[in-house]
Amino acid sequence: MLSSTSIVLFFATISCCSALLFGLIGSEQLLMCY
Repeated sequence: MLSSTSIVLFFATISCCSALLFGLIGSEQLLMCY
C-alpha cells in the first residue's frame, strides 16, 4: 500500500509531464496556424 505523500508526488509528476506535453503540442499548433 502506497503512502499518501508518494501518491501526491506521483500525480504531481504526471500533471507536470502532461502540462509540458500539452504546452509543446499547443505551441506547435499555434505555429501551424500562423
